[in-house]
Amino acid sequence: LCADTTIEGSTAAGGRLAWSSDGQLLACGTQGAALLLDACDLSLIRKIEPEHDQVNCLEFGPGDFLLAVLSVGKVTLVDLRDGSEMDLRNWDTGGYRSCSAVGFSATGDRLIAVSQSGSIWLWTP
Repeated sequence: LCADTTIEGSTAAGGRLAWSSDGQLLACGTQGAALLLDACDLSLIRKIEPEHDQVNCLEFGPGDFLLAVLSVGKVTLVDLRDGSEMDLRNWDTGGYRSCSAVGFSATGDRLIAVSQSGSIWLWTP
C-alpha cells in the first residue's frame, strides 16, 4: 500500500473511478461529490459538488483536459485547464434520473450519456 486517505464528508458511491490516461490523476465518485485526486499520494486537487448527491459515472476525455461527471439527473463537463464547469443536461423526471454511463469518443469531440430507460444523448463539447 503506497497511500491511504479519507476525504472528510464523502462516502463511497459504489466504485465510480476513472484514471487519467497518463496515470497522474484519479477521479472518484462519492455520495456527495466527484473528487479529483493526485494518483501518487491521493491528495485532493479538486472537489466537484453536483446539484444532486449521487455520482453515477466519471470519464476523462482524451488528453485529460476534460472530465465528464454524471450525477443523478445531470451531466457536468469540467475543463481541468481552467476549472470551468458546464452543465450539459438537467433532468427533472424519474426515467431520466437513472443515467448509468457517460463516455467520450476517441478524438474527444463527442460525449455520450445513456440512461437505464434507453435514452441516449450526444454532445459536441
